[in-house]
Amino acid sequence: MPVRPEEQEKDSGFVRRKAKDLGVFDYDPDITLWHYTNGAGLLGIIETASIRATQVSCVNDSTETLYATRLFRNATIALKEKSAGDESTQSFLDEILKVTAEPVDMPAHAPSKFFVACFSELEDDINQWLKYGGVHGENGYAIGFVARGLQIDPN
Repeated sequence: MPVRPEEQEKDSGFVRRKAKDLGVFDYDPDITLWHYTNGAGLLGIIETASIRATQVSCVNDSTETLYATRLFRNATIALKEKSAGDESTQSFLDEILKVTAEPVDMPAHAPSKFFVACFSELEDDINQWLKYGGVHGENGYAIGFVARGLQIDPN
């Protein structure tokens, strides 16, 4: 059953308010974040004016995703403990914990509902150059984005 527009607006407003209350948006909007890529990736970004996110089950090290999920869950649990008297926050954080629960019967390589795109605060990182620029880093590109300009397009 599709979500009605008024329900979607109500839910997205609630999520935005809770995210703001929890400090999700507490970052320096003027910081430059760097996205490292190769020549083909740079052309794709220019042609589509977007950066594609990768399904986490397709990354080269699935343990990174499991580690990040555990860190996120631990932070969520800590927030839940901190907001012990706020019923709506507790309910919201419970939903996050449900969504991020690791199904015990699902293999690490199974399709995931999570997607990632990577950015770095480092403009000149040898590890990124080697990863995206070939053997000597000579074919890589670092594209700078001002944090406030990054948006998620769910389409």
